[in-house]
Amino acid sequence: MNIQKLIKTLSLFFMGGLFTACTTTHHAPASRHDYDRGYVRDYQLIEICEDEVRYKVERRFDSRTHVYFDYGEVYETSSYRVHVEGEALVKNRGDRHSLRYRCKMHRDDGRIIDVDLDWENRHEDDHHDHVHMAANSCQHRIRKKLRKQVDNNINIAFKEYETQRIAKNRIFVSGKAKVQAPAGNGKIRYECEVAKADAEVKSAQYNWIEPLPPGGGNKPIGSTGVKECHSALRQQLRVIGYDRVVFKTTEQKMLKSDIKQISGNMETHQNADKGYARYQCRLNIRTGKIKEATYSWGR
Repeated sequence: MNIQKLIKTLSLFFMGGLFTACTTTHHAPASRHDYDRGYVRDYQLIEICEDEVRYKVERRFDSRTHVYFDYGEVYETSSYRVHVEGEALVKNRGDRHSLRYRCKMHRDDGRIIDVDLDWENRHEDDHHDHVHMAANSCQHRIRKKLRKQVDNNINIAFKEYETQRIAKNRIFVSGKAKVQAPAGNGKIRYECEVAKADAEVKSAQYNWIEPLPPGGGNKPIGSTGVKECHSALRQQLRVIGYDRVVFKTTEQKMLKSDIKQISGNMETHQNADKGYARYQCRLNIRTGKIKEATYSWGR
């Protein structure tokens, strides 16, 4: 009788354990990116991919590794999957590596399926590295300015760019980009002055070639004001005998929701004499009108 009770007890124990094992829910590891299901924009897919690539690179080297991305491209592979592909420059403890990457992703929520990294050592092409980093820093600054001034949800597709060495330690970067917004598209021309040594952006500006349609962004665009500012200053200086003005740097920042400050350095020419001045304008971005245009002599 005792043996029968023991067998019955053991049977219930194992059956209960089996039932518990069969009904246990297994959750997938939490992703480092949590997104609601729904359509994810191309620029968001690119940012998720770049974040994952940076994470894998830092795991291979260390957290002090710097990754400089060229802007990636999104390729549809099916109705619900995409590939994000691009190139990057990796710097770690004096070594430089060229990297090609590919992220396989779900279109609807941006989840990563797989990431492929293709490495190539690059120690010899120091000038190319500086140019690459300068262009990357410039485009990053322009992208940030556009999203701050126009709409956080716009996508900026940068085309081919040009670089020019304008001083021993400065690189001038210029190019064009397509701006994609929910209500339509536009085009800009951008330019930056970047320090060669550390790719720090000294100045960055853009002008609309083709403005976004009305309602293209969630913030008022108006005029960028750079052209109007420079024109007002040239007119002032022409009246007192200066025949040529060269604007060397231009910086822009918002003072209020509708007032932008445009400032920088300029070089003036009067016959054979050359002078230097610091200039400043204030623009009402809703009306596109210059409220103030002033300058002071000296660098």
